[in-house]
Amino acid sequence: MGNSIECVGAVKAIHQSDNVDRWKREYQCFKADFGDLPKDDDLASGSSVMILDTGEYAEYHRPTKSWNII
Repeated sequence: MGNSIECVGAVKAIHQSDNVDRWKREYQCFKADFGDLPKDDDLASGSSVMILDTGEYAEYHRPTKSWNII
């Protein structure tokens, strides 16, 4: 089985903290691919992922470049 990560939405916005355009993205994936989610420099905090097989939800924290299940 291949990578199950799918981007289902994206909005480009200027972030006030550093006045830089970043993408706030919404993803869906399976738990097996959670560790493969992007951690790009242009990915905004608040980007999210729905993990389809477990029902978990996570958000991206840009300063630490980490995805956190909430």
